[in-house]
Amino acid sequence: MENNTSELESISFDSLSVKSYEYLYAQQDSCEKKYGIGAYQNWFYDQTTGELSFSNDGVKKLIID
Repeated sequence: MENNTSELESISFDSLSVKSYEYLYAQQDSCEKKYGIGAYQNWFYDQTTGELSFSNDGVKKLIID
């Protein structure tokens, strides 16, 4: 089986992957600092309304829309 991926494509993918993870971790850190999302037991995203909610013991404590 022939490998058609060039070294340049691999390097480009690796670079994109690193940048993507860095961006993701920065966004998660920002949300943790702003909303304290790590303190909630559950989260739910309602695709119909676009509402993101965080809850403890079934009680919504934080709603982001």
